[in-house]
Amino acid sequence: IEDAREESNERSVDMFGRSIQNAVARYQLNNNESISGRFHQTKEDKKILVGEKELTIEYDGNEVVCTLIEIYKDGNIYLGGCRINGVGNINYGTREKKVCSIEQQNESKYSMGDVVTCELSKGTEKFYVLEDTELTSSTINLFPEKNITTTGDAVQSDDAGTMIFANNDIPIACDASTWEDKTNYWIDLESSNASSCNYTVKEKYINNNYFVYDENSNLYPRVNAYKEYLIANGISNVSASLLSSQQLSTFCDEGPFGCESKGAPLWIYSTGYYLGTTYSRMFDPMYEQSVYHMFEQDGYYMDYASIVNGIRPYITIATSNL
Repeated sequence: IEDAREESNERSVDMFGRSIQNAVARYQLNNNESISGRFHQTKEDKKILVGEKELTIEYDGNEVVCTLIEIYKDGNIYLGGCRINGVGNINYGTREKKVCSIEQQNESKYSMGDVVTCELSKGTEKFYVLEDTELTSSTINLFPEKNITTTGDAVQSDDAGTMIFANNDIPIACDASTWEDKTNYWIDLESSNASSCNYTVKEKYINNNYFVYDENSNLYPRVNAYKEYLIANGISNVSASLLSSQQLSTFCDEGPFGCESKGAPLWIYSTGYYLGTTYSRMFDPMYEQSVYHMFEQDGYYMDYASIVNGIRPYITIATSNL
């Protein structure tokens, strides 16, 4: 009896899997586009979702609910942990090897601090999940374990080096005395309007921590090179940027030992790195528009930049990479 039940359950999962593959074929035919990724199954097993895309399943067998549904670009699928009428643990198909794997603290979500390990062409690299993320999310934000190199190949390294700016000066995005852009932070002043010291953003500079990092920053080429390295290794939907002071404030307070006193995880302040935000302090014009950075030696991030920090961008990737 037990063997017959197991065979019946396997047939149900097989039928369910084939119905999903048929739904994928219909979607591609009707929408003239491929569909791939990690899907979320609704309570009604007639539909599965990925982001805003929806597949309707034509299946009339026993109720099948799977904890993992992955659809690949070639139309093949993998179903993991399928239960039939609440019973069993059956897989379907062959799962593609992923570049990255994740160690989850909680099976019901991706938790802040979960470790992601990626096997890349120039060595293994690790990342930390930046904030709690639902399993149904199509993307996830990760923070590298180490700074990335400032010369040569853009990879994580214990000997990443620091970013050297023009005249060996601190990176100041805007001169507080003249309201002109500082050449050591920007690649091309003519094209840096989105983050320049023109009148339209002057009030933002004075009154707020203003996020100035963009493709015109001298930090951008290294961040972009690292993004391209990840893409070349088969990681999809990658974007990369610098942390803002607002993002970091969820972990660390200003002032001496601000990360330690707030109970931040060590990995957030284990290296020194630049943020994408300027520091605005009207009573100290010398550092008014310098760039925030994390200064790991004392466990806090300072209110003005120095010349001894590196680059540690956070990345956003598709959860289907994990």
